[in-house]
Amino acid sequence: MNRNFIFLLLPQMMIIFFINAQTPIIRKPTEVVRRDTQSTPPSIDFSSIGNAGISCNGSDLGPWTLCRKLMKDHSDYEQRIFTPRSFKLINTGGNKTLPQSGGIISREYEFLYVENARSEIALLLWDLPEKDNDKKGHMLHLTFLPRLVTPSVEISAMDPQLLLVTLPTQEEVYFRQNTLEVASGVFLESPVQTDQNKTALKPKVEYIGHGLVLAQSRVAEYPINLKAKNNIDVIYRSKVMCQLSSSELWHLNKNPSKKNYLELRPEFATDDAIINYINKTCSTRFNLKEITKNIELSTMKMENEN
Repeated sequence: MNRNFIFLLLPQMMIIFFINAQTPIIRKPTEVVRRDTQSTPPSIDFSSIGNAGISCNGSDLGPWTLCRKLMKDHSDYEQRIFTPRSFKLINTGGNKTLPQSGGIISREYEFLYVENARSEIALLLWDLPEKDNDKKGHMLHLTFLPRLVTPSVEISAMDPQLLLVTLPTQEEVYFRQNTLEVASGVFLESPVQTDQNKTALKPKVEYIGHGLVLAQSRVAEYPINLKAKNNIDVIYRSKVMCQLSSSELWHLNKNPSKKNYLELRPEFATDDAIINYINKTCSTRFNLKEITKNIELSTMKMENEN
């Protein structure tokens, strides 16, 4: 499988952003906003553009990778239009999480912020036990609720050896700069594991925050599977509350102008709509305001402890 193929289904995006850790951040909890500041886009390595029109290049600001998608081709390369897609943190081994080194095995965190739209914010976790062998890889797709901000990354002001990633819930995860392993925050990370055929098991990264998570995974394919039944775990406080099917929340947009991609159904564009559907289907009583308040209190407590 061509690894770029799995991204053909993703929506298009608008402009490129950079992260500036020195800029004061003002965020409104009632709307999705970016934490970083806009600046001049980096030079484009056209040789790096994959079959899906995706170009991923390193950042001069830190050890992360910025990915963009070709939106409008042009005979003059300088006039090609690219839009932001995501940022990646790639652990290539030689550490506790991935003892092997030399790029043979990797764990990749890709934080998506497609068009900065609330409905298209997600995390893709990819465990790849064999270099250039996607058929052995296992991918996990996580949708966090509530989606208050788009995900962002910056060098920690408290410890320059750490990267601070802010999740859509406004909760924080710290990664070690030198290895890109999880150091602290609302993620608990375990080493990459494989079965007897050397195929990766589902990535063992546990979210211990106070939000809701919709988790779906798949081997060698994009995790959102419209044909699968009960393949989404609805997780709250590390406990699976119930299961849903991808086709209940996602659909394939067949609009020719959008080139057929998977997206949340329009009726589930807001957090309230998804939570109301979960409550109705799973007989749960989740309250968005209550969840958001618990996140705020937990975040304040962690900040005071630090």
